[in-house]
Amino acid sequence: MVAIPSSFSLLAVYALNLEFAHVRREVKNGMYSPMAYVLATSALQVPMVFAVCLCGLLPSYALLVGPSSWGSFPLVLLVCTANLWAFECIAQFFSLVSNPLLGMLQCLSVWIWSLLFCGLTIQGRDIIWPVRLLYYALPLKWALSTAIYEVAVHCPDYEGTFECDVGDDPTCPSRGFKCESTPEDPLGVICFGRNATQIMATMNQQFPAFSTEDSSARDLSVLLLIGSVFKIGYVVILHLKCKMGRQPEPPGAASEKV
Repeated sequence: MVAIPSSFSLLAVYALNLEFAHVRREVKNGMYSPMAYVLATSALQVPMVFAVCLCGLLPSYALLVGPSSWGSFPLVLLVCTANLWAFECIAQFFSLVSNPLLGMLQCLSVWIWSLLFCGLTIQGRDIIWPVRLLYYALPLKWALSTAIYEVAVHCPDYEGTFECDVGDDPTCPSRGFKCESTPEDPLGVICFGRNATQIMATMNQQFPAFSTEDSSARDLSVLLLIGSVFKIGYVVILHLKCKMGRQPEPPGAASEKV
């Protein structure tokens, strides 16, 4: 509900590009101002994004998570809403490109870069500058971090893990716990942990998106900041494009020049 649904924002680029042609004509005819259009669409955008996330998360929680994980639902819903809203603002920004297909490709490129740098494939320290800026400037990294943490901390402990002492048990890993032995792992050393903190710490060694700290306030703030930057850019360019043009010449002026 975090990564894949946000990719559908590129469809909004095409629809908004067609809508912009009518908006510019109506603004030039004096029917309303660009800011009035932005305020009207924004007032509709936020509740609709919230409704889409709510309809997507309810079946997911009902079918995939246990009763104890429902405590994470409100914050995960809020994060998903902020993430989807940020991508909607990105779609609005690229809808002002003259060619809608180019705008869709640019929006898709942003989503692909965001997925690549979300913390599940590449660690930030392995990315060279200035490309590393995309690691911090795109939405999915911040949304996934909080969503994964909230779901994990509300899950029950794994009963197949027990603590061990390196001094007493030579097969005990340095992290101080191991799992029950299996035919594939007789020593039980292939183990992620018993509780959410241990599991997240183990996963964080390979995937930065798994964090042992609650960073929901920071992540939500960054998501809102990213969306606001693209929204401001959209408003500025929309205003400039709607106001561009030249004053019509009086009748007969063109023939006199000839």
